[in-house]
Amino acid sequence: KPTSPNNVGFAKRLQEGEQIGRVLRQGLLVQQDVEQRLDRQSAGIEKQLTLLNSERSLLESTLLKFPSNSAGRTLAERRQKREAELRLEEIDRTVRDLRQVLRRMES
Repeated sequence: KPTSPNNVGFAKRLQEGEQIGRVLRQGLLVQQDVEQRLDRQSAGIEKQLTLLNSERSLLESTLLKFPSNSAGRTLAERRQKREAELRLEEIDRTVRDLRQVLRRMES
C-alpha cells in the first residue's frame, strides 16, 4: 500500500503524542515521588516534635521540684537544675526550628 503524505503526517503526530504522553506520565511519577518523600520527612519531623515535647514536659516537672527562689541546696541540685534549664532552652530552639521547617514544607 503506498504511503501518502497524509498518512505519514498522521503517524508522525501519533508518535509525537505518544512521546508527550510518556513525558507527562514520567512527570506525574516524579511529582508523586517528591510528595511521598515530603510526607515521610513531615512525619519524621512531627515525631521529633512529639518526642521533644515529651522531654520538655519531663524537664519542666523536674524544674518544679526546685524552689523558685533558690538554685538548689547542694552542688548536685544546682548542677541538675542548670542542666535541665539549658536542655529546656535547647529543646525550645529545636522545636521552633522544626516548626519553621514544617511551615516551609507545607507552603
